[in-house]
Amino acid sequence: MKFDHLARLGWNPVFEDYFLHHAEQGLVPARVLFISRDSCTLACEKGELTGVLAGRFHAGEKPFPVVGDWVLARDTGGTVALVQDIVPRRNALSRKTPGTASSEQVMAANLDVMFIVQDVLRMNLPLVERYLALAGGSGILPVVVLNKCDLDDGADAIAREVSSRIPGARVILLSALTGNGLDETRGFLVPGKTACLLGPSGAGKSSIVNRLLGEERQAVAEVRGDDLKGRHTTTARELLFLPGGAMIIDTPGMRELMPWDGEALDESFSDIAELGKGCRYRDCRHAGEPGCAVEKAVEEGVLDSPRLENYWRLRKEMAYLESRVDDGARQEKKRKDKELHRRIKRYNRERDSR
Repeated sequence: MKFDHLARLGWNPVFEDYFLHHAEQGLVPARVLFISRDSCTLACEKGELTGVLAGRFHAGEKPFPVVGDWVLARDTGGTVALVQDIVPRRNALSRKTPGTASSEQVMAANLDVMFIVQDVLRMNLPLVERYLALAGGSGILPVVVLNKCDLDDGADAIAREVSSRIPGARVILLSALTGNGLDETRGFLVPGKTACLLGPSGAGKSSIVNRLLGEERQAVAEVRGDDLKGRHTTTARELLFLPGGAMIIDTPGMRELMPWDGEALDESFSDIAELGKGCRYRDCRHAGEPGCAVEKAVEEGVLDSPRLENYWRLRKEMAYLESRVDDGARQEKKRKDKELHRRIKRYNRERDSR
């Protein structure tokens, strides 16, 4: 099979190796562009197809695909394909499912760049750090995009504040209205690579996508005049093809954002992790312990105090989430053990009655 077209969709040698060694006869690789309740839109060498998930997904044998995933589907010869398998993800953006449930919600997969879009008029640095924690350790390149810079003369100072608080942060000053900053943004959009836009409602994600597409594809709405909060115009994730060969995923604004992977926290707060190597105690929590190099850095002005406070806050949330997940796993094991015990008793009764 020739993979020239698939390479433009993000196909790579690792995916190809899985396909060659695991694909059943008659299956073709396809990328998920959009997910609806009962089906998905796929892109493959043949073009776009409607994908229907096989029963193994509904039975829990396979994880449900998300936008950006690669799947293996059986082409029926028409416009519908039966999705049979999911190719292991190169990476994924995951958060805790909103609400009281302690479960993982995978938002998008197989990404190269994550644009964290912020309205420069309502800049929220702790929120930016939360978004950065989503990408930590995944190989996804995070870029902070300060949109609506045409409305604020102090945008340069805000960009410097972001760079000062988050070492190594890549920051773009952008105006989706005037187009300033679009060329710098396009510099991260390489043919065959996939980017995504994350950020709160009203930050201008859909307006940026329309600018990059060169057409009014995504619906946009004005922010509310009473509280300047954005309206949800994007209601589902969708992978779109940009002029030049790159791909981008527009996402809805998120009211709740708790990163799922606690191990990625040290990656996104690498400056604190590096300073922590100088602490007197190896398990230092940087919260009042003697000989703490991190707190000393705060006292000396090397580390921003609010950044450390946000790190503490995220650490606490992640520890609580981990305890909830562990407790949920114990409860599920207990439930399965009970069910197994009931089945054994029922089998023994039926055997004895024969």
